[in-house]
Amino acid sequence: MIDQYYTDKDEFLVVLDSRNASEINNNPFNSSIQFNFENSLLLTSDYINLKCSVFSFVCPNSIYLINETNCFISITYNLITYNINLKLGNYNAYTFMTQLLLQIGNNFTMSFDPINNIFTLTNSLYDFSINSTTTMYNIIGISKNTTYNSTNKTLTMPFTCNFNGIQNINIHFTNLTTQNVDSLTQSSSSVIQSIPVNVNSQQITFNKTTNFGFNIIENNLDFINIELRDDLGNLINLNNQHFNLSLLFTKIKNYKRFAPESFESILQDYYDEY
Repeated sequence: MIDQYYTDKDEFLVVLDSRNASEINNNPFNSSIQFNFENSLLLTSDYINLKCSVFSFVCPNSIYLINETNCFISITYNLITYNINLKLGNYNAYTFMTQLLLQIGNNFTMSFDPINNIFTLTNSLYDFSINSTTTMYNIIGISKNTTYNSTNKTLTMPFTCNFNGIQNINIHFTNLTTQNVDSLTQSSSSVIQSIPVNVNSQQITFNKTTNFGFNIIENNLDFINIELRDDLGNLINLNNQHFNLSLLFTKIKNYKRFAPESFESILQDYYDEY
């Protein structure tokens, strides 16, 4: 007689709070976290496969708009180059101008056109250059890796400024390889979920609304390493705040349709019923 099977699934949650992490690799950024388990998540031979998805995610919106990745501006005038790191924090166009002028020198003035969202920078004494090493190019409205020179001591930026900040948090399950692809690597990556960031909200939240899940090839998981990165692959600075992440694991298993029950299981069913 040929065995007949039906397919069923077992689901369980793994709840991860970064305050309970086994290792925090980049404190106080708190965006590279490892959780070790006493009992591994084992995929035994009687299971067809194991799937995983992000069930929920929440953390405070503590991410600065001007951060370690975009705070630098290099300006040359009067044959001297000034390398300036802007004070980290959250800005709008006007608070940004105030802080920048405090740090770049008394000879500069700056204006903002709210119609087209473009900055103009002026030096009262010298022509100047904004150098290609500047990392705040999106913020002030210039291109990456490009040097811009003033004309008659004035430079109007060619593009609009950008104060949107980080637009997505990409959750990486770094000890896994998935079939998910991102534009940064242009190949399979460890990204398991991308979460939009609303800069006007005090919290960043995600709750599972689809059946999306990815296959786990590994047969034995005794630790989980999670990284939170932006769309350019930079580890996000949570400024010593923490996150909570719930992962939904689904085990797909074949069961014999007419498998005989053991005497012990029959007795257990009886006791459960009565």
